[in-house]
Amino acid sequence: MKHVDRILEFRTFFRFSPRLSFVFNRKPLPVRITFSFCLCVLVLDVFSKSEETVSETTSHGIPITFDSPEDGFVSIVVKDSEGRTVCSLAKAMPVKKGKQSINWHVGSTKHWWTEEQFGKFKNWRKNFGHVPIPDRPWTQVKPGSYTWKGIWRKKFSLSLRGWAYHGSSQPWDVAQTDRWGGEHGVPAACAADSERVYLGWTGNEVGKAMIALDPVENGKAIQDPLWSQVGGFSSVQRIAVDNGIVYFVSANTIAAINAKTGAPHGGPELHKRLSGIWENPSGKPHHINTIEDGFSAADGKLYLTFSDSNLIAQLNAVTGMVVKTFSVSSPGAISAVSGKLVYVTSDSSRVLALTPTSGEFKVAVDGLTNTDCLAVDGKGNLCLSFGYPKPRIDVFSPDGKLLSTMGKARRGVGVPWDRDTLIHSTEMAVDKNGLIWLAEAMHPRRVSVWDPSLGKCVREYFGPTHYGASGAVINPRDPNLVLAEGCEFRIDPETGRSTMLGMVAVPEIPNAARFCESSDGRQFLATVHQGTSWNPRDPRRPKRIEIRERLGEGHYKLRATVVPQPKMRRTAFWADANDDAKEQPEELSYLEAVLDSTVHHLRVICVNSDLTLFGYDAAKKNGLMIKLKGFTDCHAPIYDLVNSKRLPIKRGPVPSPDNRLVLSHDHSYFYCHDVESGELLWTYANSFSDSGGSHHACKPTRGMIRGAYGIVGAGLLGNAAGAVWAMPTNCGEWHLLSEDGYYLSRLFQPVVSRRGWPNARVGANMDNSPPGHGFEDFGGSLTQGKDGKLYVQAGKLAVWNLGLSGPETIRSLKGGVLRVTAEDVERAGKVPVLSLVP
Repeated sequence: MKHVDRILEFRTFFRFSPRLSFVFNRKPLPVRITFSFCLCVLVLDVFSKSEETVSETTSHGIPITFDSPEDGFVSIVVKDSEGRTVCSLAKAMPVKKGKQSINWHVGSTKHWWTEEQFGKFKNWRKNFGHVPIPDRPWTQVKPGSYTWKGIWRKKFSLSLRGWAYHGSSQPWDVAQTDRWGGEHGVPAACAADSERVYLGWTGNEVGKAMIALDPVENGKAIQDPLWSQVGGFSSVQRIAVDNGIVYFVSANTIAAINAKTGAPHGGPELHKRLSGIWENPSGKPHHINTIEDGFSAADGKLYLTFSDSNLIAQLNAVTGMVVKTFSVSSPGAISAVSGKLVYVTSDSSRVLALTPTSGEFKVAVDGLTNTDCLAVDGKGNLCLSFGYPKPRIDVFSPDGKLLSTMGKARRGVGVPWDRDTLIHSTEMAVDKNGLIWLAEAMHPRRVSVWDPSLGKCVREYFGPTHYGASGAVINPRDPNLVLAEGCEFRIDPETGRSTMLGMVAVPEIPNAARFCESSDGRQFLATVHQGTSWNPRDPRRPKRIEIRERLGEGHYKLRATVVPQPKMRRTAFWADANDDAKEQPEELSYLEAVLDSTVHHLRVICVNSDLTLFGYDAAKKNGLMIKLKGFTDCHAPIYDLVNSKRLPIKRGPVPSPDNRLVLSHDHSYFYCHDVESGELLWTYANSFSDSGGSHHACKPTRGMIRGAYGIVGAGLLGNAAGAVWAMPTNCGEWHLLSEDGYYLSRLFQPVVSRRGWPNARVGANMDNSPPGHGFEDFGGSLTQGKDGKLYVQAGKLAVWNLGLSGPETIRSLKGGVLRVTAEDVERAGKVPVLSLVP
């Protein structure tokens, strides 16, 4: 039955959602074709993506015997005489209680296990000419004395603690009633009828750019979408609704859907480019101004304003063709009350009342400044929103008398949040209860709901996150606090839902973040930035690290920055000395090296929890560790650039919390180095690294890291595991490695046919969920709380706050000595290179 449900879900997905036919006037695929396609997808899913089971023991080698205290999981490593880990042998191997045995193959940690895996590995390596292809999956060790050590544990398990930045009651966009908007844009469209409210977002890929809501909360803490629509690469800039049909426009297209079901409506007549609304398109506007122009509908007519052309176009709602035009100076927001009355803003300074039948105008409200949105409530009152210099909402009577005003200008970044503040909005609607809904086309992505009778904002809905939800992190002092989309949220431990506390690092949303603490107990937030979420390579916003002091809930202040300057072959360090949060020349110091403290789309931040900075110097192909030497009088961290320490590490270095060890990586391995000596302690195969490698990866196998992005956090356990690091991947799984080279655990479910999402509630088990959608889940971070527990932040279009249980069960196994003779090495060299699965 589960697979039948998946077929139906795929059929619905391809029949009604991500369709470029809305934009390019292409017909949707026939149901018969889409159903057959989805059946093929399901068959491949079930029969090709099952997890490969590979035996970790072989018929040859040196036996290792151990006692398992209970049923559980065992990890074993083999070390040489100098204490370096040469082999991670058992990799979270499931075992039964009692005496167990495993053979060591007298070699290093294996890259792969089967011939099929090796073939895929070689094919992937062909795409990376600079990366050598090993000719066998492991190397033999030399004769001598070795030791083995091991750890046992119970199952690791993830549980949902809450989520932020996603309006839906389910923080995963799977079903039609889960999806909350488009992740590549902002909420810019809003309309309402007697039953529903309709919201639209300006950009989308895997979410849905339009949703319908019941405006009545009915005591629920959040609104559930009734349906979601307009998927794929799409955009909804404005929405209008009339007689059970929802019409919407992007910058240059128009389309329609059924208001009750969200199904497409109207065929090619209503699904076309705006150039097609004109009998003769020559010289006519083909695009709307996505900031200024408006859209409305009433009595079978649609109204579009083209402010750049001083034009209002009236369209037939059935044919989608222009039937009449009206000349108005810079028309903007528009609200059609009936076929006899239409209100429109002009020159952002007045509201005109238009009689469409005669084409006559009269001034309804005058003397305004910078109008944004316009809507008419059930009593005929005019509701207007305004932008700079006085953002607010005003309600006027039909004769132009001001009845009420609400809202105020937003105070900016780094201060506690006030929901009664505004900046800019693009479309407004009044629901059946007289509440005003406002699509705020700015960051944070918010739809706000205002009650004129109370004169304040009564609800606010944030989300979704930008694509991949990178840059979020959980606060170790209070795991119910989470940084998401550059804003701070507090999660309710009873409901799991979040409340906005303040904008922290916006509008340039962090790509990665970590909370840090000084020796005197002050808390800081370090964030990685480059460009914007829309243009990461924007040269006006270079790669940099920003460090802010947390002064209270939602209250942060910028204290320092680290900015690589490649053209000058140096890195600039700024520390605020006069508490003005502005850079002065005398506050700058320079390191004569270009220090990269991020890696792979900037999802990794190489700042430790004590503010120690690690980085990679591409010119010298090694890394540096830079400690603090103090703070300015206003608590800005000052780095000791004179006594920086060179380390033979690779890219994306992430230290252990105590700075003893540092883990880095390249396209072949993860490397663990001792910080004091610089000695390489162990390596672990990075078999199909990066998101590009993931597309060539083999089936999931226990202990194999495929499609890794980098290292997104570390912890220090008070047991035999010691330091641990987390590596998310583009294959729908995370991995944990520990300081001795143990493969500690896999997190999340990589096998598509086994995945599921629970009902969103505090404590829900997330073990069989992917870390988002299961692909391109670019975000994620691991945080160790002050309570010693590990917390995982994941999600694709929402920021999930997860707790990890199981690390506390880790205990040591009694190890032993292994003596490798020349005969052992000779025998190992004669066995097949690949251990094939029967």
